[in-house]
Amino acid sequence: QKALEDHNHESSEFTPWVFSTDRLWGASKARSVTVPSTRDSYSAVWEYEDGRYRRLYDGEPYETRTGGRLSADTILVQQRRAVVLDNEGRISIKGTSGSAWMFRDGKAVEGTWKKSADRTIFETEKGEPFEIKPGTIWVHWTANGLQPSY
Repeated sequence: QKALEDHNHESSEFTPWVFSTDRLWGASKARSVTVPSTRDSYSAVWEYEDGRYRRLYDGEPYETRTGGRLSADTILVQQRRAVVLDNEGRISIKGTSGSAWMFRDGKAVEGTWKKSADRTIFETEKGEPFEIKPGTIWVHWTANGLQPSY
């Protein structure tokens, strides 16, 4: 609160994400996840192994500059309106709500996302907050009309 006052910002209600290691009951199996960005563009591929999702690039492990594997404990996917701006394929991503998916522990949960004043809110189809696994979170977007396959 003090930081907001010091920077002349109005106070707002902060809605934190919910973190949990509880089992995802009734969730679909999702050991391999492919997230398309646009119809004619790149897709991100993740494989679940050893308790984490590991990123692949052209079917091979995606490594960081330091040689580590790119991985995440939770993957969140937002479906958004994408507008191609020019012949180079630059994209403007629009929208304040849409469909969403959460992948964790080799499982998938479908729901929605919406942008609030202070954060993006992810909810299940029943309106309950996504229970995100503590650790590394990777957020993807995919264009309207597309969705992850798993």
